[in-house]
Amino acid sequence: MKHTAIIVAAGSGTRFGSDIPKQFADVCGKPLIYHALEAFQKSDIDEVLVVAPKEYIDHCYKIKGKYNLSKIIGVVEGGDARPFSVYNGLLETSSNRYVHIHDGARPLVPVKLINDMMEAVEKKKSLVCAIPEKDTIKQVEGETVRKTLDRRGIYRVQTPQSFEYAILRSAYDRMMEEEDYSATDDASVVELFSGEHVHIFYGSEKNIKVTTRQDLEIVEALLRNHREDEN
Repeated sequence: MKHTAIIVAAGSGTRFGSDIPKQFADVCGKPLIYHALEAFQKSDIDEVLVVAPKEYIDHCYKIKGKYNLSKIIGVVEGGDARPFSVYNGLLETSSNRYVHIHDGARPLVPVKLINDMMEAVEKKKSLVCAIPEKDTIKQVEGETVRKTLDRRGIYRVQTPQSFEYAILRSAYDRMMEEEDYSATDDASVVELFSGEHVHIFYGSEKNIKVTTRQDLEIVEALLRNHREDEN
């Protein structure tokens, strides 16, 4: 059964505070997105499609060639927001049975997690990796705490998010038809626009998303430690 990964790397990274999108920033001598792409290259995934800003499409092909990322089958232009970028990717993957959506700014995704989710999605059909919330959660208005929430059953969602292609495509088609873009991730698109249940798959504490420069420093430290452990 064919599995395709869509790596979403079309954001402008305004919160990152750089002239270039964060996914192309240098991390340990290589572009941030490379580290995510490397994990999928090493995994059992069949093929990879990258969604990038129009002006970085050629750059992505150069990354593919330079690092011999042979599973990349193409790079497509992203949209004005994440849902449109994912949809553009889905339009290019209609022949595939399963699709795995991953943020290009999550460079530390474990290969084992990818492979395990590939196996699990064939049974569950709709799957999102997440980790239980460990911190105390407060509901705040302005600068005032209004309520302490029960963190039991609260999870921090990550990517990959994995689906039977027909389920995710149908949900996105309906979202586009209704022009309701309130969903914040692919799982919530399925929750809102299909009758399918989304299942949780335990993720990784290291699978962080780079949003700020501080996140980038953490990723660099983790990558260096990983390399030292391998030597």
